[in-house]
Amino acid sequence: MLRHEIEAGARITVEGRDLLGEFEVVAAIGAAGLAHSLETLVTMLEQMASEIEREKKDAADTKDFLEMLEKTYGEAGGKLRQARSELERARRDMARAGQQREMAEQQAEAARRAAGLTSATAV
Repeated sequence: MLRHEIEAGARITVEGRDLLGEFEVVAAIGAAGLAHSLETLVTMLEQMASEIEREKKDAADTKDFLEMLEKTYGEAGGKLRQARSELERARRDMARAGQQREMAEQQAEAARRAAGLTSATAV
């Protein structure tokens, strides 16, 4: 059978055991463990805060680099399109010059024939 006593010093004893004293010991151990755990958590959060700031800076640097690359590629693409356009224009000009040369050669040949016929009939 359990025997309960309340002592003058606000102690609770059951079968001769000082339950309040035991509770205080357990609470003290728990509080110390909790304090240690909280200290560990705070330390981890402080370390994470600096890591988060570093990650934010890295993300901002990466974003800036990406924007610079996009701008550079955009400019290079514009130059490439312009170069292609100039190349096509040069090809058309060369084709036109080739046609004009052929026409000039045909006209020269026709002029030689005409000159040869004219000089042959004049003799």
